[in-house]
Amino acid sequence: MRVSAALITKNEERNIRDCLQTLTWADEVIVVDSGSTDKTVALARSLGAKVIQSSFVDFSVQKNLAIENASGDWVFLIDADERVTEELQERILSIIRADRQDAVYAVRRKSFLFGRLFSYTGTQDDYPIRLFPKTKARFKQPVHEFIVTDLPVVSIHEPLMHHSTASLEQYFLKMEHYLALEMKAMDLNRREVSFWEIWIRPPAKFFKLYFLKRGFLDAWEGFLFSVLSGYYDFRKYRMFYQRQKDKVMGAKA
Repeated sequence: MRVSAALITKNEERNIRDCLQTLTWADEVIVVDSGSTDKTVALARSLGAKVIQSSFVDFSVQKNLAIENASGDWVFLIDADERVTEELQERILSIIRADRQDAVYAVRRKSFLFGRLFSYTGTQDDYPIRLFPKTKARFKQPVHEFIVTDLPVVSIHEPLMHHSTASLEQYFLKMEHYLALEMKAMDLNRREVSFWEIWIRPPAKFFKLYFLKRGFLDAWEGFLFSVLSGYYDFRKYRMFYQRQKDKVMGAKA
């Protein structure tokens, strides 16, 4: 049985080499790039990856394109800022060798945020589905995309290391990109936002991450991430509420 590792990229020169060097066990590596202007594409090709260039639509479209172009019986999805540990590599290969295509696999992800390896603040529940038979799963939703499958989900506890947001600048750049996709996802889901959600959901998010998910045990970085997550929700719900008002005003005009 063959396994294809797949990832989507844009301007990942800083990460791509370290990521691909942890994928040498895969039979092929598929990179779907959405217009990098740095050395991402050249580095990926020099490391043996098959590069497909396609304009960015949303995360689900890009990831589904990567899956469609994979030749393996199994697909392992990874982000450029993630690294496969030796323990995870062995676990994946044991699954591929057994070739029981009756489940999809959610992988434990351990994240570095603002230079700190988090153990709490919600990261302890981070098990994204990453390994699955090629024909049995597809992504849905523009952002915070999720896999649609009829198969049961089995957890893999050997970790995938996630070198996520390193600075406030990087966090805010990501936030602006994600917010545009959030609006698209909320439209697709016919979401309606009340005025009170703008003010209730952000502190609720902070309370959940910092207290219920024990973010205080991740030191000041846990506090910072909890605050920023609340602020992200504030921006998201305020933006969508304003869009709702604008549509109503436009309909009345």
